Amino acid sequence: MPDSSAPQQFLNEVREGLGRGGATDGALQAVLDKVLARYDCTTGTIHALDPATGLLRLRAQRGIPGHLLE
Repeated sequence: MPDSSAPQQFLNEVREGLGRGGATDGALQAVLDKVLARYDCTTGTIHALDPATGLLRLRAQRGIPGHLLE
């Protein structure tokens, strides 16, 4: 039988990772790596909305080819 507490534990780990120092680029990268590992993914991104421009700004990434990052 699956562990029903696992999803909540994972969310708590993510909150803790962001809560220590806020949503710094390093904290977001660590959270992204944790999410990618949990779901067995090799590629992912985290973006934030820039209120001044209305555009998304890349905050963390893993596995995105360099030519796509520009």
